[in-house]
Amino acid sequence: GDSMIQIIDSYLQQRIGGRTRVRSDAHISTGISKPSLLDWPAHARRRASGMRPDVTVMFLGANDGFPMGGAACCGRAWRLEYARRARGMMRTYARGGRGRVYWLLLPAPRGGNFRKVYFAVNAALRRAARGLEDDVRIVDLVEVFTPGWRYRDSMTIGGRTVRVRQSDGVHLNTTGASLAATLVIRAMRRDRILR
Repeated sequence: GDSMIQIIDSYLQQRIGGRTRVRSDAHISTGISKPSLLDWPAHARRRASGMRPDVTVMFLGANDGFPMGGAACCGRAWRLEYARRARGMMRTYARGGRGRVYWLLLPAPRGGNFRKVYFAVNAALRRAARGLEDDVRIVDLVEVFTPGWRYRDSMTIGGRTVRVRQSDGVHLNTTGASLAATLVIRAMRRDRILR
């Protein structure tokens, strides 16, 4: 993924790395709609064929919002193109049923243009995953971190109010990333990938 996965990947490595090999593949400032920096669909094909991952965890989209296929963000045509590209990546990483994909939705950011972009990215990802339920899980961070699409810096975890976002109003801090990693691990346990 992009920078959004960076702390989460460390927690996944820490918590499940003793049982399996966990590799990070973070590419800061990249996005599906900006292939000049990294062509994610092509990158997914290279990584899936070279590594043959059993599980892929994706958190990508925070840097998106660039025009695609002649469509500006964030209308229907743009969302359809984003979904098409993301679906291709999902299928690539799933490797015909030999892999499982966990794709995290972007929690609402504090403000600015990010809000409409993240909303469009999430809608496109949900669309992309339709019909791929055997291989792809959407991990809904919106529901956990920003229910009702309302931004919040802090939330209650274990009976305590704790800060879960960085000061930029976009990224999860270490506490938020730890919770996100826990949600991914829970999803893997539900699927009996982890015990």
